[in-house]
Amino acid sequence: MPFVNKNQTSKHTTAQAQPSTSSSTGQTKTTSNNHEIPQKTVATVTSRAGNFNNVIVNKCQQGNPVLTLVKSVQWEFGETISDYQLNSTTGALFLSLKYHRLHPDYLDTRIKKLHKAYDLKILLCLCDAMDHEMVLKDITKTCMVNEFTLIVGWSNGEIARYIQLFKSFEKRPPDLIKEKIDDDYMSRLTSVLTTIRGVNKTDVLTLATNFRSFRQIVEASPSELALCPGLGEKKVKRLLEAFDSDFRNSTKS
Repeated sequence: MPFVNKNQTSKHTTAQAQPSTSSSTGQTKTTSNNHEIPQKTVATVTSRAGNFNNVIVNKCQQGNPVLTLVKSVQWEFGETISDYQLNSTTGALFLSLKYHRLHPDYLDTRIKKLHKAYDLKILLCLCDAMDHEMVLKDITKTCMVNEFTLIVGWSNGEIARYIQLFKSFEKRPPDLIKEKIDDDYMSRLTSVLTTIRGVNKTDVLTLATNFRSFRQIVEASPSELALCPGLGEKKVKRLLEAFDSDFRNSTKS
């Protein structure tokens, strides 16, 4: 979502974008009208390179109130096809629902440009409009089809916090979101058997009580499993199907 006013640019941006006018001899080249001829500009940040200690922000985001609220991580303006480039493999677009209603084709255009640019593509959607249910539903479908992760925020501050979190956690291991399983036998048995549809923790306790090991459970006959309280015909059938299936996907030759 663009924020740039072509008639008004900040002094800070102008100073950053000003190309070098001095030659290798320390002199400035001029034309007959005494206008300076800009020399070759310094290489700018691209979508796959740059100082990834900082969030690289597209210049079209100048004027976005979100930027004034991003304080816990450093950011800088640079050339990137995303709105917020979090690192070399992660790029985010910003979209306001109010803007989306006025320019419904804008999102599709931006998504196509990011199609294969990043491994992780994020859409930061600011929900700033009433009656947003149907609009968000359509945006969700668009994100699913184009392999985007949709993050909905209800204020500029919330969107800013998401940007900060994505950047600050980029090198953290996934331990925080991994399921924590204790090392004892019952915890591991419960974790395995409850992946079978319909089997709950009570069923696991019943099986563990009637059979001395996981191996005995797997090798039990249908009639033996059916004797366990709470295990009906459907659960026994699902258990047997799971035990008879491959535990690992076969490698395609």
